[in-house]
Amino acid sequence: MSDEVDWNSVWDQSIVGSEPPPELRGVNPEDVKSIIYLTDGAPEGLSNSLSQFSGSHKLGLFAASTPFVTGRSVTLFLNDEICDSGAVGLALKQEASCGLRFHGMEPLAEPMIVSQSEGNLVILLDNKTPTQLLLSAIKQKGINLQTPDYEEFCLASIHDHEPKQMFSILSGDPSRGTIALQSNSSPPSGSRVQFFYRPKTTTAEVAATLSRGTFSFTTVPEALLGHNAEEEVADLELPDSFLAGSEKGFLVSRGKETPWTCSIPGSSAVLHWST
Repeated sequence: MSDEVDWNSVWDQSIVGSEPPPELRGVNPEDVKSIIYLTDGAPEGLSNSLSQFSGSHKLGLFAASTPFVTGRSVTLFLNDEICDSGAVGLALKQEASCGLRFHGMEPLAEPMIVSQSEGNLVILLDNKTPTQLLLSAIKQKGINLQTPDYEEFCLASIHDHEPKQMFSILSGDPSRGTIALQSNSSPPSGSRVQFFYRPKTTTAEVAATLSRGTFSFTTVPEALLGHNAEEEVADLELPDSFLAGSEKGFLVSRGKETPWTCSIPGSSAVLHWST
């Protein structure tokens, strides 16, 4: 294998390697304050190309799978056209704030510093193996891995004592000590991070209340995917608001933030416009 390969560049998902969609070419990035889009399962090129709109919040939702509904992997609508790949969206000029909610997630350990990471792998935390740190935190918390009495383990990047990003932990390698995150990239070295988990007694919920003038994407818990549509459910009224959900999660990029994926059930991203 050639020694000339720059693996840092290969793993760096923030590198912009493509032009934005034709509809956005020629648009002054300073005029765009928010970008909202629905996408298929491969949004990396699009999300990276939108990084030139560094003054805007970019919020994308993975389209739900529809092979048994429409015969397409996903079903997107652009005016009178039906698409089964790509993305559709809006670029808005009005100023908006962007907030994240991680319903039911509780801290599992004290914050740590990322010593080494690569791609979606976290290799060292506080110069120790993250797998052993996670297992130690689970043991100290008294969590039963056999029952189990937990729903989700996550790693969050911390800013001002609050989670700024939160990633599902896909797996851990006890022999190497690394953990893999459900993301294209992991928090870089020097980042302040913290383990979180959701107790099984805490149900992941879809946002039931939203302020007026909000636009929200949420990750739908798997328990709701098998819900019988014929069952009677209470009406949910969201005046002057929009809420959409997907079991695959959503993408976020606030300003110059590197795009990242949140697939934690019950989590949501909210754009709010002042009225």
